[in-house]
Amino acid sequence: MFDLLSLGYLGVFLLSFLLNMLPFMSPSNLVLAGAVGVALPWMNPVVVGFLVALASALAKMIHYYVMFFAGRALKVSEERLEKYRKRAGKIGPVLIFLAAASPIPDEPVVIPLGLVRYSPLKFFVFFLAGKMLITTFGALAGSSISLSLEGALGSPFLVVSSVVLTVITTYLMVRVDLVDLVGKIMSRFRRGT
Repeated sequence: MFDLLSLGYLGVFLLSFLLNMLPFMSPSNLVLAGAVGVALPWMNPVVVGFLVALASALAKMIHYYVMFFAGRALKVSEERLEKYRKRAGKIGPVLIFLAAASPIPDEPVVIPLGLVRYSPLKFFVFFLAGKMLITTFGALAGSSISLSLEGALGSPFLVVSSVVLTVITTYLMVRVDLVDLVGKIMSRFRRGT
């Protein structure tokens, strides 16, 4: 799958899209954009960030639409959906942006918003904006690190450091109780409204 990167920018887009199609299993887009920046420092990091964000947003739109239509098949009562729809209308954009701009999995926000048939356009715009923030930062950081380390230590060090950073980031993401973190954020947000 990582051979896709040999296709340049198209490969970055395709790899990002395929990885983001895996619900709850895709790597952090921050890490993905950073890894591309480290591995391919000749690429424009802003373009890399945009492509990773766009691929992620398009993949999550597919997840969103699956839930959008699954809501009808699940025969959830319209009263219940309307109640959730009203709540989502107030805090939906914030939730979407925060979920997209953070390393937490996107699905806990994507699935309920799809079920309540939240505005697809709003969902896409806020999700893409959040992803662009985090992926552009990751690509810029990765590219900067790559160029700095390559000049000082040479290319083999980059491969080893990339693997080590990926393992450390993955370990930290697994150790953080994401459900608890989202619950705390939601309770603080509810107290503010």
